[in-house]
Amino acid sequence: MDDVFDTSGTDKEVEIKVANQEWLKQMRNVVISGEREAISDGFDSRSSAIFDRGLDVGFEAVKDLALLKGRLLYYKSLGNTEEPSVDRLLSDLESLIGEVFRAFASSKERPTASEVVLPTDLSSKIASTKEEVNKLLIVHKK
Repeated sequence: MDDVFDTSGTDKEVEIKVANQEWLKQMRNVVISGEREAISDGFDSRSSAIFDRGLDVGFEAVKDLALLKGRLLYYKSLGNTEEPSVDRLLSDLESLIGEVFRAFASSKERPTASEVVLPTDLSSKIASTKEEVNKLLIVHKK
């Protein structure tokens, strides 16, 4: 390692040597900082895209389930409480809404934004519950 206090050179040479070392150190810090910033920006951008896609997918699913829940609650408020399936379906809808939230909140995967979808088993549960609610409401609409 170079000794900054080496007295063999003139003061001007020492100043230039120290300035060069400081310059190289500062340049290295700038490069490292730039690389960190680029990595961080890339991660933030990717996370934002995944969040947006997850929001779209999750929101659509929860919106549909909440709409059906509202329709069932209205049906129940009309005095149709003798239907035991209404309470079960309401409970199923609540459960599915919670599952959608948990599916996105607990996901350890880091998919690309276009790969963000509900798990297949959850999608099929949602579809079958929606179908069951719609059948009940259509049958009693007549």
